[in-house]
Amino acid sequence: MQPIGCISEAAGPGDGAAKRLSGTRFERIIRPVVPTILIAEAEDGEQAIVRARSSPPALALIDLHMPGSGGLEVLRALRQESDQRLRDLPILILSAERGEELRQDCTRAGATGFLDKPIDQARLLEAVRRHLAPGNGP
Repeated sequence: MQPIGCISEAAGPGDGAAKRLSGTRFERIIRPVVPTILIAEAEDGEQAIVRARSSPPALALIDLHMPGSGGLEVLRALRQESDQRLRDLPILILSAERGEELRQDCTRAGATGFLDKPIDQARLLEAVRRHLAPGNGP
């Protein structure tokens, strides 16, 4: 079972309840389609990097605006890691912000894709299927 890193914005500092609800929401959407998936979350950007280093996920969903290091900083840090699995990791950025310049910044930093918030379930599932298909892992 390969983990999927779901790193999303908390409602406020130390608000673990918001994190659990977010993970539960992702699990309800993804688990019926990928029953063997393990969803791991991080409280902030720094923890996301530590968790990715200790157990590289098969796919990362990173909120652009998370506590601590933001999503763009986490993306850049993972792309500079010595571990090839993290440099090649499919990373989808989640954001309510719109705009071509933002998407270009994320793409230049190494984002694999971009999902608009609120998250559309069908687009999320399509992205998960595409990036977790055999031969597409890190």
